[in-house]
Amino acid sequence: MYDAGTVTKNGIEVPVKVDTDGQWRAQVGEDQLIAATKAELVKKIDRVTKKVSQTVSIPFTSVQLSQRHDGRVNRQVRQGVATGIHSGNSNILVLWTDNGERAQVDRWSNGGRDKFVPLTPDEADEYTRLYVAQVKAQRAVSEWEQAHKINLRQEVTAALEAAASKE
Repeated sequence: MYDAGTVTKNGIEVPVKVDTDGQWRAQVGEDQLIAATKAELVKKIDRVTKKVSQTVSIPFTSVQLSQRHDGRVNRQVRQGVATGIHSGNSNILVLWTDNGERAQVDRWSNGGRDKFVPLTPDEADEYTRLYVAQVKAQRAVSEWEQAHKINLRQEVTAALEAAASKE
């Protein structure tokens, strides 16, 4: 693979390489671009960088809930706006509307299971109540299972040994 300079499209500079088979290659975020000619690669770079260089405004609510060791639940509710995709690492770009802070949401989580359409305070409270009920139900199921579990192998082995010792 040989360096073949850079191409700048839509304000994004992209390193370009050419391999020993004459294939032109570039990477924009997670997109691996391959073309037979440099002109074709430049067109692909233009198309992909348009996607990452644009700004959007997708409002959302983040409700982060976590169970404490004492069984209580911690909660953080934040309002935010997703504004685009980071051109280098493909993370989701976020502006928190409560304090104006800019941040990134990990690309692998697709926003995470704690991101929702914009919620009212009542809806965030309802979600919290449902989460707490789920935690309590999971704990009750676990306690019931522990109280009623049987080690079947141990019981069968003990019964066979008991029967064998009577003979």
